[in-house]
Amino acid sequence: MAMQGRPELMGWLPAYLRDHFAGSVAAVDIARRRRDAEPDEPSRTAIEQLIEDIEQDRARLRGLMSELGIVPSVWKQTVAAGFSWLGAGRSAVGSAELNRLREFEVLLMGVRGKELLWQTLGRLGLLDATSQRLLLRRVASQRATLEMLHGRSAIDGIPAEPGG
Repeated sequence: MAMQGRPELMGWLPAYLRDHFAGSVAAVDIARRRRDAEPDEPSRTAIEQLIEDIEQDRARLRGLMSELGIVPSVWKQTVAAGFSWLGAGRSAVGSAELNRLREFEVLLMGVRGKELLWQTLGRLGLLDATSQRLLLRRVASQRATLEMLHGRSAIDGIPAEPGG
C-alpha cells in the first residue's frame, strides 16, 4: 500500500502518522510511571494491560507506516518522551493525587486522539473495515479502563474529613 497515486496525502499524512507514533511513546512512558506509582494491584494490572494495548496499537501503526514508506521520526519520539518526563518533574512539586488525575487525563486525551486516527485512516481507505473495528473496540476498552481509574483517583483524593 503506497501513497503513489494519492498526492493529496503526501503533504500531511507522514507528519500526522509520525505525530501519533511519537504520542504512543509518551503514552507508554506515562502509563509505566503511573503503573509503578499505583497503590493497589488491580490498578497496576489494569494499567499493565493498557500498556500492552498501546504497544500493540503502536506496532499496528508502525506496520502501516512501513507499508506506506513512512519512517518514524526519532526527533519527534525524543520530544514526546521528554514531554512525558516534564510531567514527572512537575509531580515532585504538586500533590500526588493531582498528578494522578492529570496523568489519567493526558492518557484519556491520547486515547481520544488515537480513536480519531483510526477513523481517519478508515475514511482514507488505509484501514480495512475489520481492522478498524478491532482497533476502535480496543480504544473503547482503553477509554473505559482509564475513565474507571480516573474516577477512582478523584474519589481517593478527597480528604476523609473537612480540612484533612
